[in-house]
Amino acid sequence: MGGPPEISDDEVLLRRVPPARDGEVMVEPREGGGLRASSFAMLVRRGERGLSCTRLAITSPEGLLQQLSCQGMDPSGWHVCRFFVRDVQALGLQVIPDPTDIDPGHCEIRPAGRLKFAKSKSRKLARKTRILTDDEVRTLQAGGTLTD
Repeated sequence: MGGPPEISDDEVLLRRVPPARDGEVMVEPREGGGLRASSFAMLVRRGERGLSCTRLAITSPEGLLQQLSCQGMDPSGWHVCRFFVRDVQALGLQVIPDPTDIDPGHCEIRPAGRLKFAKSKSRKLARKTRILTDDEVRTLQAGGTLTD
């Protein structure tokens, strides 16, 4: 009756990762190959309630990047990383659905209660991410699956 619907722990979440600027490292090598988001890319910024992301079940990676154009930003050089709800929950964080006009799959990752989103959690979550390849961004549709 009340509250948002449960999000499955095996659901894939996506987050945009901006291009590096001013010496900030946004992507790093991933153990096992490929790239992952840096802990800096996974930080909650001042004024934000939680870490913004979207659900692959509802929003495609390409659609996520196209939203930048709708906001007057150039999507060139941006990446999309993926991680799983179970990775978020293992850190004692929760995924809260927060749909927007341009992204019906939008959600936020927040600590339970009034706790703060500690930098150590950003670091641990960043290690669980994988930057999608350009081919995955182009071809993966909303509702698709990623196992790795």
